[in-house]
Amino acid sequence: MTTTRKQHSPQFKARVVIEAIRGEKTLSQLGSQFKVHPIQIAKWRKAALEQMPELFVDVGHVNEQRRGGQQRPL
Repeated sequence: MTTTRKQHSPQFKARVVIEAIRGEKTLSQLGSQFKVHPIQIAKWRKAALEQMPELFVDVGHVNEQRRGGQQRPL
């Protein structure tokens, strides 16, 4: 008998990660609440925290740096 792996939606992962970041409950408690292994929650939390600074990058500033600070002629 084969088992299929659960595929969680990004919205579900975000909700779990937000709870994990809050730190009000242990990973074990969150695992029981959301029916996800605590190690999986820790991996999602780590990934979210590593990628969070990229959310606040000023896109215009990055594009200007790529062009070398020069405007393209029209």
